[in-house]
Amino acid sequence: MLGHSTMLADDSRSWRGTLPAILHNETYYSWCATTHVMSCDRSAASTGMALLGTAHAARQHDLPARISALPLLHGKSPIELVTALRKHTIAGYYLPFLCADKQMLVGVAISSNTSTHWRRHVSGVSRSRPTDHPLKWCQHCKDSDIATVGRAYWHVDWQYPTNLICAAHDMPLSIVPGSSKRWLLPHQLPAEHPSDSLSSSHTLAAKTLAAIGSTLPTIESVDMQSLRFATLDRLRDIGVIHSLTRSSHERISRWFLSTSVSAYFSTNPALQQFHQGDWVPELLWRKKLDTALRWVTLWSALDWSSPAQAARAFEQAANGTTRSQGTQLLLFEPAPNAVAPAHVWAAFSTCDSYAEVMHSLQVSRGDVVRWLEQDPQLRAQWKQRLKLGRQQEYVDRIRTVAAGSPQLTRHALEV
Repeated sequence: MLGHSTMLADDSRSWRGTLPAILHNETYYSWCATTHVMSCDRSAASTGMALLGTAHAARQHDLPARISALPLLHGKSPIELVTALRKHTIAGYYLPFLCADKQMLVGVAISSNTSTHWRRHVSGVSRSRPTDHPLKWCQHCKDSDIATVGRAYWHVDWQYPTNLICAAHDMPLSIVPGSSKRWLLPHQLPAEHPSDSLSSSHTLAAKTLAAIGSTLPTIESVDMQSLRFATLDRLRDIGVIHSLTRSSHERISRWFLSTSVSAYFSTNPALQQFHQGDWVPELLWRKKLDTALRWVTLWSALDWSSPAQAARAFEQAANGTTRSQGTQLLLFEPAPNAVAPAHVWAAFSTCDSYAEVMHSLQVSRGDVVRWLEQDPQLRAQWKQRLKLGRQQEYVDRIRTVAAGSPQLTRHALEV
């Protein structure tokens, strides 16, 4: 095994003299596929082993697990690895929604190569709502790339989940469903018939989604409080809500369902799960603030005059530089958060659900939500207590089952 690894390392070093240059908006998968074609090797597995140390690397077109093994990234620091992820993978879409400390942990995990769990944080993977990242390309841009740079390649921003149209040609992107065992390039795929043209409203929605998604790699870390307040202000400006404390969640869901973004998503199987809009209120008031795809979708639906205006406003909100209606930066810090009364703290210290708090204090659900929203410390402590309680409950349950059935295997216990 050692001799085999050494041979592969030698093969990788022997390629360094003929490795192609990676383009500024090219994915690492595209670069590996180009290298594979230049090597004239018919085995995708051997190319994967030489470049990334795994025979199945071709299947990881969105985010290679062993990305630090690439010859382009040898000896890079954790910060440089995160920067490389941002520029040449779909991670550029998700990384801004991680704080700086978590981004650094991702870089450390990549450089140490001890775990691949970091991929979950920077790929939008969710057990309840998984996100697919199929290969996408534009037929017209493919011909243009061949004419200008000499080869067709996979553009990074086309691979983002909400980028479904080529803004330069107003044409839907072609899609390769699933993952392939081969190193594919756009020019190797059969030419498709032109897709049906989109309606004007769907074209505007698709271009707005693409414009906002393409701004994410330029944002170091999203200021979530600024983004949330800017979204609420925009909803108030367009008449969807009139008060931040007495807003109807059903009204907001109905509004989103009436937007062109929702109508566009209803025709797209990959994003159809988001077109109802029932997730919008929980994004704004229940503190689920780190879902990149949902924030891009919601912001695209806020009735903008043009994709450029939407992207510019989103970038300002995400960077914490949103301007007021008077076009001036806010001169004062936002009002300090209110502190819930002592009897409210006492109720949250013993109750484990909204229903229990409502029964204990004889209040409505809206009052409970308002207290949690206005008092971040109360919300954080209650959330932490519930988390620790659930963890202890699960540990006790596992121990009880294991003690009652010693013959159970680990797999059966997990099931």
